[in-house]
Amino acid sequence: MRRETTTAAVADTVTISGTHFINVASVRFRDGSTSSYVPAAYTVDSASQITVIVPTGAKDGTIVVTTATGSATSAAFTVSDPDVTSANPASAAAGTSVVLTGSHMVDVRAVTFNGTTAAFTV
Repeated sequence: MRRETTTAAVADTVTISGTHFINVASVRFRDGSTSSYVPAAYTVDSASQITVIVPTGAKDGTIVVTTATGSATSAAFTVSDPDVTSANPASAAAGTSVVLTGSHMVDVRAVTFNGTTAAFTV
């Protein structure tokens, strides 16, 4: 089993290539623990290709595809962290709304300014 990419963010689409993708029961991503996985939404495109969406909660690790006859585990996969490219305004007083722009911001769980947690919406 191989992926077209080795890095993606939550909600990105990843293509998995391999063989015998018949009667696929699940596709799961590592959730950061040593033995737990998060189920992913997927489409079996053919017996040799699956398209999967990186699920919320996925962390760096492996991807497991399970069929009626067994499971296959990928090599290491990296889930991208959010990347802030700008803040508008760039400087503001406490309590002022700030718009953060960037990429991979789908699974944001916290926003802090100088160590102080801020309320936010995505």
